[in-house]
Amino acid sequence: MAAEEKVCLRWNRRAEHFRLAADARGHRALLIPRGVTEAEAGDFLRGWREGGAYSPCGAALFSFAEREGAALFTGGGKWGACRLSTGEIRLNEALSSFPLDCAAMILAHERCHLREGAHSPAFFALLRGAMPDWAYWEGVLRGGWQERKRGADGLPGLSH
Repeated sequence: MAAEEKVCLRWNRRAEHFRLAADARGHRALLIPRGVTEAEAGDFLRGWREGGAYSPCGAALFSFAEREGAALFTGGGKWGACRLSTGEIRLNEALSSFPLDCAAMILAHERCHLREGAHSPAFFALLRGAMPDWAYWEGVLRGGWQERKRGADGLPGLSH
């Protein structure tokens, strides 16, 4: 691994999970849920770096998320999430285990949710327009999830 990049630790009382973010100047921060100690946050960051999310795949996902205006989060049972009130889109860092096109599909999926909340025919029409091959990349995630499920590594599944 190249020289370790600095990541600022920031406690966030609204955070439910650890989340990686970047500010407008490109400084990277690990947002930490309330109640987590500095030692626990340090352990998490070391594990994140050693566990592969800091690998070239993890760096590619982080760069992709920054470029697309999305944040990364860790944990939870979803590949992505959006907040209608703010337009914020978050991607699960577990996507770093898959081709970047899987993250692009989740990003497109969440962007479509900002316009159409339910998984309705209108939603899927938007998704097909945004990413015509979305079903292929969803299949990659579903297949990867099934394989990983047998290994019980805790990666999220798809809800629809």
